[in-house]
Amino acid sequence: MSDKTDYLKNAQINTMRDVALSAPADMYVGLFSTIPADDGTGGVELSGGSYARQAVTLGAPAAGVSSNSGEVAFPVATGNQGTAIGWGLFDAAAAGNLWWKTRLGGAPLDFIGLAADDFIYALGHTFVNTDEIVFTGASVPGGLTAGTKYFVRDAATDKFKVAATSGGAAIDLTANGTGVVQTDLRKTINTGDQAKFAIGDLVVKER
Repeated sequence: MSDKTDYLKNAQINTMRDVALSAPADMYVGLFSTIPADDGTGGVELSGGSYARQAVTLGAPAAGVSSNSGEVAFPVATGNQGTAIGWGLFDAAAAGNLWWKTRLGGAPLDFIGLAADDFIYALGHTFVNTDEIVFTGASVPGGLTAGTKYFVRDAATDKFKVAATSGGAAIDLTANGTGVVQTDLRKTINTGDQAKFAIGDLVVKER
C-alpha cells in the first residue's frame, strides 16, 4: 500500500497527458482510526466530540520530503473520539478528495531485520533508546507484528534492537524481514483532550 491515494496518482499521470492538476485553495488534515486503502475506501475518520479537519500548510519539499510548516491544532474534544493512528490530506474541510494517507509518526525509513543478531538495520536513523516506534509492511521480521508499538534499545549507528516495553528485554527475531519503521505518534483522544501536531510532525515523504 502506498501513501499516495489513487486520486493523486491518477492526477499526476494526467499531467503527462496535458490534463492540468488544479491546486486546491487549502489542504486539510484529517485523522483516522483505520487508515484507508489507496482507493480511499475502508478508512475510518474520527468523528463526534467537536472533531473537525484542520487546514495545514506544507513546507517546500526537499529530496522528496515535506512536512507541516506550522502547528496543527484540532478543537478540544467534547466527547471521546477514539484513537488516531493515521492522518490524511484532503482538499476540502468536509467530504472532498483524499490525496495522501499515512501513519502518525516521523519520516518512514526502510529497514531490514536480521534473525542472526536481532538487530534492525535502518540507514541514517536517529532513534534513541526508549523511543516508541512502529513497523509496517507485509514482510516484517518474525517475532514482530506490523502496527504494534515497540521501544528502541541498543541504539547504534544505522541499527538498533527493540523491546515490547520501555527498557525491556530485546525481542528475539525468529526470521529475517523488511518493511518501514517510524516513530509512533498515535493519539487517544478523549473528552477534554486536544490533538496537536508541532511543526514537522506531519511528514509527507515520496517513496
